[in-house]
Amino acid sequence: MQFIKPINLYVNRFFPERQFLYRSQGRVRCISLSRNLQLALSLLVLMALTWGTLVWAQSLLQAQATRAYHTALSSKEAVIDSLVAERDRALAQTRKLSNDVATLRVQLSASLNQVSQIKDAQISLMTQLQERTKANANRLERAIRLTGLDLSTLREKQGAGVGGPYLTPSPRDKGPNPFTDMRDVFADSVAALEAQMNRWVSLEGLFERLPVSAPLNTGYLSSNFGKRRDPFTRKWAMHSGLDFAAPRNTPVYSTAPGKVTFAGRDGAYGYMVEIDHGLGLTTRHGHMNKLLVKPGEQISRQQKIGLVGSSGRSTGPHLHYEVMLNGEQQDPAPFLKAGKYVFQD
Repeated sequence: MQFIKPINLYVNRFFPERQFLYRSQGRVRCISLSRNLQLALSLLVLMALTWGTLVWAQSLLQAQATRAYHTALSSKEAVIDSLVAERDRALAQTRKLSNDVATLRVQLSASLNQVSQIKDAQISLMTQLQERTKANANRLERAIRLTGLDLSTLREKQGAGVGGPYLTPSPRDKGPNPFTDMRDVFADSVAALEAQMNRWVSLEGLFERLPVSAPLNTGYLSSNFGKRRDPFTRKWAMHSGLDFAAPRNTPVYSTAPGKVTFAGRDGAYGYMVEIDHGLGLTTRHGHMNKLLVKPGEQISRQQKIGLVGSSGRSTGPHLHYEVMLNGEQQDPAPFLKAGKYVFQD
């Protein structure tokens, strides 16, 4: 009830009774619009506006819904097209993968054949290398034995020892695997070859230090090692080396690498060079006319150390050559024979 009075005031203010005068056919006429009529007309106008607004809003919403439907339909079709394209790509990739698998099988078969061939070639090569290395090592061992020296004693002096704890090898992969088999065969071949190489290197290191080269490139053997008649007294005496007759000033060479321990005049030896080759081996070169090295000098095999002469107790130009082991004279002939055996090729 409290709202009725303000409403009545609002209606009386905005909808008072109105009269409209107009002239028609020479007469002045009057039309009255009562308050209720004005309210009714206003309501009709308001209802018409509301209905028009609702119709417009409904049309707008229907248009938007239509557009949304078509958009969703287009999006759905695009998704379907994308899925179809993805399916086609997957099928193409599957076919390609099948082709690749077939190709890989062919390539794998060819690779396995190549692996087998490589394996056989490696075994053959390693076998040849082992045999050649073993032959070279055996050749050096025979040459060292030709000198009359004890090989085990020389190895002890050389210090070429090997050893270590015994460890069982780790188990290999189970099942056939050509790549693993090739690796294992190759590893075994390399190990065997390495053992032969170590033996060869050790023997080569020993042989390199032995006085087995010829002290002269020319001349001839004029007196052997051992018992002979002394050239001055004609009595039986011990000859401690080999004599090589050669023209005066013929070059004299070292028979192995070593260090000069003496170079000078030494009584009956005349001008003499003594060389320490290690392993207890020493060589002497006597009766020379001129010396070309000095004490303490490190020399190599076949280095020129002097010139043939006839100094000291000598009957003519020649070289007196000695080999000593731990201070005891040895026959140089087996050493030179060993050198010829190795260097003849």
